[in-house]
Amino acid sequence: MVQLTEELVARSNNPVKCKKGEDVPRYLRRITHLYFANRNIDCVDGLSACHSLSVVYLYDNRLRKLPRFSFASQLTHLYRQNNQLYRMENLANLHNLTKLYLGGNFISVVEDLNGLKYLQELHVENQHLAPGEKLLFEPRSLQAVAANASVMVQMSLCVVNVSGNRLDNLVDLACLEKLNHCITTNNLLHNVKDLAAVLACWPLLCRLDLVGNPLCQQAKFKDEIITATSKLGLLDGKEIKTTTREFLLNWKAHKEARKKGKHCSKFMLTTAVPAKQIDISSLTWPKIPGRTVPLQKSLSTPKPSFV
Repeated sequence: MVQLTEELVARSNNPVKCKKGEDVPRYLRRITHLYFANRNIDCVDGLSACHSLSVVYLYDNRLRKLPRFSFASQLTHLYRQNNQLYRMENLANLHNLTKLYLGGNFISVVEDLNGLKYLQELHVENQHLAPGEKLLFEPRSLQAVAANASVMVQMSLCVVNVSGNRLDNLVDLACLEKLNHCITTNNLLHNVKDLAAVLACWPLLCRLDLVGNPLCQQAKFKDEIITATSKLGLLDGKEIKTTTREFLLNWKAHKEARKKGKHCSKFMLTTAVPAKQIDISSLTWPKIPGRTVPLQKSLSTPKPSFV
């Protein structure tokens, strides 16, 4: 059991060294980066003197709970990958946080993002979920982040990593209109049409990673995705050329025009007025001088008689 305390921070090999004659509290107040990755830490306590923290590295440890960093009002980067976290908590007061890394934990619900008005990157990939479960998203948290994005365009959530979480759709993320990079590899996405509908909600999307999803086995799935987005430049790490996009858009417009033309033709045929039938029962044959022609019930030509 290793507990992260102010004393341990003061004795660590931090790049920022304690000056000669400087007391510990003053030294802790001017530390901006905390480097404690892969130290078997399972508890964080008593760091309230570290007011100037902006970046905290605590990945590859044994933390079961997100400690409170409300004292660090300038904290912008928080790295907590590969711990034993089960909940997203104690984040509401980190108002200046821009990048949050929580991949490789045991989190089942993405939540407690309401106060993160400057959040730009969210990484929650490869959670250790129970069999049959998938990662869930609290609607209020995502809507709060989306609302902040509508007010502050430059400080909006633009990068999301949800890979390896058994997701079968991305509908919950459709509200993130400012998203420009979505990483959703090794999930269970299978319906290209549903994915295209969500992509249409992200007009600023520039990069999309889908490797390892079932829909990648479908023929021409990339064509559907490219035509559903206007600014997508990289798909699974491969550049989308302008000529390719233009060709696919023209081909899609041509197919839609042909489909519309066939529909119009079918409509005209089904709604056309049927030809008026003529009643021939009242018709009489013309009289020819010198010959009597009997009245016929039909218009069939009489057989000639030879004498």
